[in-house]
Amino acid sequence: MLPHPVIQINPESAKREVIVAAGALLAPTVLERSGIGQRAVLEEAGITPLLDLPGVGENLQDHVLVSNSYRLKPNYTSAAKLKYNATYAAEQMASYDAGNSSSDYAFTGDVFYFGNWDQTTGNSSSSTDLTALARAAIGNSTNPVDRIKLSYLTTSLKNDVPQVEVIFSNGSTTTAKGCPSTNSSLYGSDFFTLIGAMQHPLSRGSVDINTSSPNANPLIDPNYLSSEYDVHGLAEILNSTAAPPSPRPCGKPGSKSTSPA
Repeated sequence: MLPHPVIQINPESAKREVIVAAGALLAPTVLERSGIGQRAVLEEAGITPLLDLPGVGENLQDHVLVSNSYRLKPNYTSAAKLKYNATYAAEQMASYDAGNSSSDYAFTGDVFYFGNWDQTTGNSSSSTDLTALARAAIGNSTNPVDRIKLSYLTTSLKNDVPQVEVIFSNGSTTTAKGCPSTNSSLYGSDFFTLIGAMQHPLSRGSVDINTSSPNANPLIDPNYLSSEYDVHGLAEILNSTAAPPSPRPCGKPGSKSTSPA
């Protein structure tokens, strides 16, 4: 359940404006329960509209991602070993406590890649096709966010603004623990994962209330992959992360992939 902020504002203390900063999911609910938002949404929730503002709760945007986990050869280790080998984990913790920066517990982060479509796909025609899909999706929209996103693909900015993020993650994404479950045939193996995300997706969702109760969760519709641009872009990212070039510790490209998502 989401936390539910209770906000009290003294109208006499606001000289110019009030900024509602409750986050992407809760700020719209604060406004809507205050009578500010789409009239139809407010009336259906039993809220008396004070200001008909259609944009409230709209344009919800989020990054979408895919991941591929690869099983490493036996002579390579990953953070997963800390999960399945108690002796090794104790040794690494002792090393860390002794101030050894090479301990697995001294690991502080993953490696990140940011690139445009040409760099990511290695294929200029794929980049051209994606740009055409973005043009078709945005069309003649005057929305400033749409126009900026399109400029990232159609102007000189396309060489400098990344469209893709790839995270080289230590471990597996098959489970939240970073390694397969104990009843899996892969338990005891080591992994690394390539997680690919779109930086500027075009799909948009919404978040609205459906009741006047301040304790009720909002209705969240992320509307992921409603744009063809996002669908094809995510497919290109999946293809790019599904076959890392040799030589790599995982052996033949793609031969040990365990969790395409």
